[in-house]
Amino acid sequence: MSDYAHRLQRLYLLLLLGFAAVALTSFYWGVWQSAALLAREDNPRTVEAELRLWRGRILDTNGVVLAQSGGDPNRLTRQYPLPDVGAAVGYYSLRYGTAGVEQAHDDTLRGLTSNGWADAWRVLLNQPQIGRDVRLTLDARFQEAAASLLGDRAGAVLLLALPDGAIRALVSHPTFDPSQLDEQFEALAEAPSAPLLNRVTQGQYQPGLVLQPFVLAAALDQGLIQLGAPVENGTAEVVLDGQTFTCATAPLNTPPTWADVLNHSCPAPMLGLAAELSPTAVQTLLTQFGLTVPTTTTAALPLPPAEPTTAVITDSVRALLGQGQLTVTPLQVAMAWASLAQDGQLVQPQLVAAVQDEQGNWQSLAVPTAVPAPAAIRPATAQAIRAALQPWERIAEYATLALAGPDQASNSWYLGLAPANAPRYVVVVVVEDATSATVAQAIGRDLLRLTLNQ
Repeated sequence: MSDYAHRLQRLYLLLLLGFAAVALTSFYWGVWQSAALLAREDNPRTVEAELRLWRGRILDTNGVVLAQSGGDPNRLTRQYPLPDVGAAVGYYSLRYGTAGVEQAHDDTLRGLTSNGWADAWRVLLNQPQIGRDVRLTLDARFQEAAASLLGDRAGAVLLLALPDGAIRALVSHPTFDPSQLDEQFEALAEAPSAPLLNRVTQGQYQPGLVLQPFVLAAALDQGLIQLGAPVENGTAEVVLDGQTFTCATAPLNTPPTWADVLNHSCPAPMLGLAAELSPTAVQTLLTQFGLTVPTTTTAALPLPPAEPTTAVITDSVRALLGQGQLTVTPLQVAMAWASLAQDGQLVQPQLVAAVQDEQGNWQSLAVPTAVPAPAAIRPATAQAIRAALQPWERIAEYATLALAGPDQASNSWYLGLAPANAPRYVVVVVVEDATSATVAQAIGRDLLRLTLNQ
C-alpha cells in the first residue's frame, strides 16, 4: 500500500511538472516572445496587430488634431483632418512606412513602454496597443492660412514665432494629402513636380539678392559701409552671364544711400563690396548667418534636411550677387532673417513642442536657451538694419526677385518681420517661376497681418 502511494505521488508530481512546462511554454511563446513573433514579416499577426494599433494623436499648439487613428477598431486608419500638413507632420502608412514627425516619434505614437510585463499582460489579454500623443508648435489657423495664400503656386512658406523659434506654419507646394498616401504614393513619387519634397527644408534655391540683408549687415558690422552714406552708381545695371540685373524698385534719392540699396534690392553696389571682401571673407560672413551650414535634424525639428552641398566661395562677385555655387533652403534663410530680429542671436527652429511620457504627462522638447548662441553680428548692427527697412503698416520687409538655375527661371522671395519695432514673427516666402517680387510679398504680408490681428 505504501509502495502504491509513493508511485501515485510520483505520478501526480510528473503531471504537475508537465502542466507547468506546458504553461511556461505557452507563456513564453504566446506572451513573452509575442513581440518577436509579431516582428517577423512572414507572420500575418503583424498586420492584424498593426491594424488594431491606436496610434497616438499629433496636435497643434492649441490642441487641434492634426493626425489621429480612427475607423473600424479592427482595421484602424490614420486620419489627417487638415490635408495640407504633409510637409510638417509627415505620414504613416502600413504599406509605405513613416516620415517626418510620424517617423521621428514613432515609439511615442505607438505607445511603446519600458515595462515589458505590462506589454506582455496586454498581449495576453489581447488588448489593442494604445499610443501616446505628440504636440507640435504649429498653429492650425496660420497653417491653413499659409496654404491658402500660396494656393496652387510652387514654393514654400515658413512662419516662425520669436524668441523661441517655434514654427507656426510650414507649407510646401506642390504637396500631398497624407490621408490619401496609400492610393497616390506611386504617382506622387514619380511626379516631376516632386510633391514629396519638403521645399522648406530640402528645396535648394540659388539665392540671388536674398543674401543682401545679411551681406550689408556684415559690412556695416565691419565698418565697410554707413547706411546713410550715398552710393555712386548705386542704381546701375549689372550684366552677368548675359543676364541684366537691376534694382527691384527705383530709389527716390539720387544717388541712393546704402539704406536705399537695401530697400530697393539694388545689385550694383554689391560689386564694390566684392572688391573689398575676399572669397574667404564672404564665406565667413555667410557662415556666420548659417547660410553655408546644413540644418540638423533633431527630436524638436525632425524634418529631412537638404542634401549636403559643397559651397566653397571662389568668386566674391558671383557670391555677393547670389549667382555662385551656393544654394539655400527657406529654413536657412528664415534662421538668418530671425537673427536680425533677435539682435544678432541665431535662432534654433522648433516643430515638436512636447511628447507624452508613459504616465501621460507632457515632456517638453524646448531647446534650452540658458546659454546664448554665438551672435552673427552685434546687437546695434541688427537694430540698425531693421530700422533702415522701410515699414509697410507694422511690418519690416525685404522682397526681391532671384534668378535661379541654368534655365534662368526667377523665384520671388519675401522676408518679413512683425511687428517692425519689436518682432514677434518671422516669415519667409519663396514662389517658384515668378515674374515679380510682389508675388511672394503679397503672401507674406497677408500672413503677417493675420498674426498681428490675433
